[in-house]
Amino acid sequence: MLDSIHNFKIIAPCDACDTQGVVSDRHPNDPASRDKTCDECEGSGHSEYYELYDSKVDAWADYPEALDIIPI
Repeated sequence: MLDSIHNFKIIAPCDACDTQGVVSDRHPNDPASRDKTCDECEGSGHSEYYELYDSKVDAWADYPEALDIIPI
C-alpha cells in the first residue's frame, strides 16, 4: 500500500500577503504604516507545502489554487 503514496511539493499563493510578498505593519489608514516583507512566505508571494498523496490528481483536488504541484 505504501508504494502508491508519493511525496509532493505544493506551491500555492500566500494567503497572508495575497501573493504580493509584502504586508503592512499597521492599520492601512495609519500615516506611519509601512510595508514589510511577509513573514509567511519571506517575500516570495507563495507558500510551499509537502504532502503525501496517491496521485497528483489527488493533490490538485486538495489544492485547486496551487501554482504548481511537483512530485519529489
